[in-house]
Amino acid sequence: MKTMILVAGLAALLAGCESPERNAETACINRIESESLSPASVKVVDITSHRSPYGNPTQITVDVTYDAANSFGVPLRSFRVCEFPFHEGRAVTAGPEWKGAIGQAVDEELRKSDEAIANAIAAQMN
Repeated sequence: MKTMILVAGLAALLAGCESPERNAETACINRIESESLSPASVKVVDITSHRSPYGNPTQITVDVTYDAANSFGVPLRSFRVCEFPFHEGRAVTAGPEWKGAIGQAVDEELRKSDEAIANAIAAQMN
């Protein structure tokens, strides 16, 4: 009985502990959904995260490949990179320290590309 209580207590303790990488991944997905025209349509295809530089990490980088519907409802595959400061053993996922994404110009170019593809598809359907 004592063993069962100990195991249950340990499981509850571990369930509340998420890795800094997992917290950063969740924050990146939340950011993608908040910027999406249709947040419910966001489906993560692949996600990876890593700390850098090796040995004395100062940031966590998250790479996300996802599908999301554009303004025409057409699902398009996109890629997003989020970078979070790593401080005192955790990812800083809010506040002025968070850059949110590497290269806003890259994000803007991806949006323009997605829109151009959607427009070309719509033009072919008419």
